[in-house]
Amino acid sequence: MSPIVPHLLSQRFGAVVCASLLLLLATSCGSRTSVDAEVLAESGQEALRTGDAKSAADQFARAARATGDNGALQYDLGQAEFRNGNLKAAARAFENAAALLNGDDAVDALLALARVRVDQRRWKDATDALQRARGYASAAREADILAALGGVEFRQGLGDAARKNLAEALFRNIDHPLALYNLGCVFLYHYQDKPAALRAFKRYLAVAPVDEEANRRLERHIAALEGAVEGTSAAAAETIRRSRGTSSAAEAASIATTAAQEDPLSPEALLNYAQLMFALGTPDATEKARQAWVRLAHLAPTHPALAQAPAQFRIRSTAPLLEKAAIALSSGNRAAAKTHYREACTVDPLCYDAWMGLVSVHHADGNFAAAAEAMEQANLVRPNRPDNLLYLGSCYAANPARTADAIRCYHLFLRHDDGKNPETTTGIRNWLLQNEKGTQP
Repeated sequence: MSPIVPHLLSQRFGAVVCASLLLLLATSCGSRTSVDAEVLAESGQEALRTGDAKSAADQFARAARATGDNGALQYDLGQAEFRNGNLKAAARAFENAAALLNGDDAVDALLALARVRVDQRRWKDATDALQRARGYASAAREADILAALGGVEFRQGLGDAARKNLAEALFRNIDHPLALYNLGCVFLYHYQDKPAALRAFKRYLAVAPVDEEANRRLERHIAALEGAVEGTSAAAAETIRRSRGTSSAAEAASIATTAAQEDPLSPEALLNYAQLMFALGTPDATEKARQAWVRLAHLAPTHPALAQAPAQFRIRSTAPLLEKAAIALSSGNRAAAKTHYREACTVDPLCYDAWMGLVSVHHADGNFAAAAEAMEQANLVRPNRPDNLLYLGSCYAANPARTADAIRCYHLFLRHDDGKNPETTTGIRNWLLQNEKGTQP
């Protein structure tokens, strides 16, 4: 998916933060080689922004040679070669990047490598890259890998396997954009199930960041759904019916699990799964029932069945809490707004709007450490939004103990930003060149 368009940091959190960030990044020092590499890297980024992938690849390759073993530049080189259509060179660069990077940065390189292998129709190599990514991935990145694996399987015509992995990704993060997009494609083109496909695509549009390239692709999918009404997939509806026709609690719960995997976005499948798991009565099944109720409340906060949740789960919708927070903010009562946002986060830890509300009120109070903590949670729910990464990076960069976190956030920002604020981009690159070498601005 192409880079997403950020809101300006100053628009969301105030001009003072943007100004302080630029002051923090303004000082530049370092060796002649570092300066030359920075110039080359910046030229490469500008070439990518203007669509000159060939020139971008040349600039990144020269910058990589000037700095030696630099995984970030290898990643940029891979992106340029990929856009240039030079898949062999792109794969080589992403392999180099994965070997030089660690943690989630290595995951990003291997995800990119898998995408190249798919375009080469080297399915085994694509799957291998994703399996290798699991060795680096934090728990928060598992959904990314499963969503990509589902896409690889769909491209091979393995619809059942794709749906299973995409469902697993959505069990980890019900709003994962790539998993939603790929699941919609699986429903539409593998199963010809338009109601379920429409629900997946509508959910994608509701939670995904602005992505012009993806939206163009989505237009032709939506065109194929003309006249459709969103609903539970046909397979899941039949499986739900079967689960209700057995007298064995264990068998009913097993069949209900299958229905939830067949359509993880269906309120009907989630409700059925929650009820039958709770009836099973084991501690593990009871916890799974609670999680299903939480997912149902997140997907359908006004669903009438939420009132039927077991009292011990205290399932609630975040909608009234967010409304109370908005009313409190409109009257200038940030303390009350903070309370309502915190409660919403407790009710639904995947409520992005509640986490972002906490970021805003903590920022307004001048509590930037608490704002960063809330932003970390928001970034787990909807990862890699450039404005959020920029905010996190600026918070971390102000704390010498979090330099490594700042470096990672700034690299992610540069990968996902559209480059419309070149002064900020240049400042971040200068800061990275200084701090990755262990010198302070």
